Amino acid sequence: MKYCEKCYELINDGEECSCGGKAEECKAQSSVKVTEVKGSLRVILEPALKEKGIPCEFFNPEMDIYTQYNPKVNSETQFSLLVPFEFYDEAFEVCVGLGLAQPDDKIEVDESTQAVADNKTYDERFEEATGTKRKSFQVFWIILIIIAACLIIWGIDFIAAFFKGNIYDIPFTEFL
Repeated sequence: MKYCEKCYELINDGEECSCGGKAEECKAQSSVKVTEVKGSLRVILEPALKEKGIPCEFFNPEMDIYTQYNPKVNSETQFSLLVPFEFYDEAFEVCVGLGLAQPDDKIEVDESTQAVADNKTYDERFEEATGTKRKSFQVFWIILIIIAACLIIWGIDFIAAFFKGNIYDIPFTEFL
């Protein structure tokens, strides 16, 4: 089973996507499109999916970030419901139950390709896939280096003032 990396549609092996995007092999954490949803129905669908433990995202490539997340602006706009490939079947059933998708629209997915490769939790796989831990670690070290540089500069000023004998003239208030 493959998916289009441009529009996130599931594609059967040997077929090509109608949008002309590149087909990639599906992995458990790959985002795939379940159905199209109006913006006004997001408030119903998102809690239903989260209640079942299904992470989701609503995507419209023609809109900017502000417009995608502003419910007043996008109530009639069509969004693609994206879920990780491993949750496709469950998400589709929720959409059918809410009347947002027809049972005939479902793409049959081979269970062996949808199986999760390891026993890690979804959060652990998400962090590995996005590099969140790595980015957090990098930001932490950058902040730590900036703090160390400031302490070194203030320490040099303190030592210089100490040797000059006017230790009380150190301009610490300028930095606060």
